[in-house]
Amino acid sequence: METTLPQLRQYDVPVIVNIYAHSYEDYGKVAKKLDVEGVDALEINISCPKCQRRRPGFWYQPLTVQLK
Repeated sequence: METTLPQLRQYDVPVIVNIYAHSYEDYGKVAKKLDVEGVDALEINISCPKCQRRRPGFWYQPLTVQLK
């Protein structure tokens, strides 16, 4: 972020960061680190096709991913 984010500021476009994690807690930690000036939005990736080869997690249970 210390290198890339300043470089992106030269363009007049929103900066949207895609994040992926393995748990609610990890999503929170990553999102908190990205709560900085210059990051306009987060795209929360809970449907990564590569994850389907692994054991299903909370992202396969619709009630656990509802917005509160």
